[in-house]
Amino acid sequence: ELSSEVVHLEDGLHFLVLLSDGARHLDTSHLAEIAEVHGTRPKAASLRICTDAAEHAPKEAVGVISVSLQVGVETEVKASDTKGPEAKKRKVENVTPSGKRKVRVASLLLKYAGVSDADSLARRKAPANRTQVAAERLLMQTLEELRRPKPDEHKDLAVRFAAKCEALSDCKSATNKPHADLGWVFEGQFGKEFDAVAFDLEVGGLSDIFTTPRGVHILYRLA
Repeated sequence: ELSSEVVHLEDGLHFLVLLSDGARHLDTSHLAEIAEVHGTRPKAASLRICTDAAEHAPKEAVGVISVSLQVGVETEVKASDTKGPEAKKRKVENVTPSGKRKVRVASLLLKYAGVSDADSLARRKAPANRTQVAAERLLMQTLEELRRPKPDEHKDLAVRFAAKCEALSDCKSATNKPHADLGWVFEGQFGKEFDAVAFDLEVGGLSDIFTTPRGVHILYRLA
């Protein structure tokens, strides 16, 4: 039987999740905690929900669709992870004299078995036993650690992201000091999948998990 319901959403950021019966063991408060950490990163949120649901019912299939919705006029969102109490995430357009957009980002790349070795920026080959799912779950855990730093970790998100890149990333950019970044990246340089994420990211923002021919990534935008 089909049914429908109209829901009015007030202006602001909303997180919509559609779950299969396999996730029925997760209560609303648990889902709210996941949304608090991954509310603007639907891929990472879906991975966390699937991972947690599988622990409760390992023999059941779990289906998740997550959507982040900005309703109404977009406003600046305070970025508690950036420098200074008044720091704000903001979208900035950097354009070359020829009209091409550019962005400065750090990329944490994880390669997995089956990804092409033809990568001039590769720091090392993919581990033979690492699957795409395993790589994505590691990035999910990394995002959670970045969003919930330990008391002894640096308060600056850029510094913490650089440390994660140095420890984990399979891209040569992880060795670049001090930010482990790719430098200025021009539109089209790394392909449409990369551009779709990098040029939509706010300064000081963390991206969701995404896939390119090089592997799976998360980005931090510096400028």
